[in-house]
Amino acid sequence: LKFAQFFASGLQGAILAPPATAMAAMMDQIPLNEDTKPMVLQIMNQAHADANRCYIRHFARKKTCTQAELVDVSEKLMVFRWESEDGNWETYSLPFMTVPECAPVEGGIQTVGDCRRVMVEMAKYAAGELGEDLELPDMAQFAKGKGKGGESGGGKPTTPRGNVRTLFDGSGGGGGGGGGRGKGGADPMAALAGMRDQIVKPPGHTDEPALFQGAGHSLKAESSGAEAPAVADPSAAKEKWAGVDESKPKCRLRIRLHDRKTVEQEFNHHSTLDDVRAFLDANHPAPRGYHLFNSADYPPKKMEGGTLESLKLTSGRDAIEQRLA
Repeated sequence: LKFAQFFASGLQGAILAPPATAMAAMMDQIPLNEDTKPMVLQIMNQAHADANRCYIRHFARKKTCTQAELVDVSEKLMVFRWESEDGNWETYSLPFMTVPECAPVEGGIQTVGDCRRVMVEMAKYAAGELGEDLELPDMAQFAKGKGKGGESGGGKPTTPRGNVRTLFDGSGGGGGGGGGRGKGGADPMAALAGMRDQIVKPPGHTDEPALFQGAGHSLKAESSGAEAPAVADPSAAKEKWAGVDESKPKCRLRIRLHDRKTVEQEFNHHSTLDDVRAFLDANHPAPRGYHLFNSADYPPKKMEGGTLESLKLTSGRDAIEQRLA
């Protein structure tokens, strides 16, 4: 998680946009999992809405799609919610595939780098078939194990400009910053270690570690909360779940369950997290206590309480996660 968080800011806008090849190599080291998935969803929805729309208009044959958002991604497929011209929202699952063969990706998607490569090629193909213009990179130069231009490492090392250095600077003959190390290519971690003594440190800086400073945090408190909620009684929850007041403002909320299934339910704007829990406990009981997280944040933040309106979960496109304590 820390690794993913470190690169999150650098990856903003970089899923489909052309990155430096060193960044592409880093993407191949970041696994696609529950911790990194929200980052991919956020980047696609904020920076590449046009690509999401092309996926639906071409692969789903939904020509009336006016907008689409990526709501889930796994090693085999992408899940979208899309809106038609009449304002109706629907869900569509699109398998990751090679193009133009439209065959499943062998071995599935394992890393953020895998995800990026397949998404770019599928978006490029869809845009071409639709006659639309998307600014997309040539992914051949970022293929796994290749340097720029598809060649193995061993080319000229990157020349630093001014005070800027890259992972492949130096005499190792790194392969143009390609996704793989190639022959004579620099090991990124070894390159980082070698650069340690060249970093310009601010005045007063010391390499001596400052031990035992700050309040500190327990792992339990950060990950799941000090007190885990008790397992709810489904029969009692059914009595507590009052349903939706049709006379009051309503919204749809998408909930990703602990078993990775996704459900949608209508709530009122004034509904509280306790109401959401009552619905879940009555209809999708969990094996033990759980917490609810806001998927719009990266990483997702645990929610303690409040109404859906106060939590800004009333747009109809918002999603939360259920995580076992």
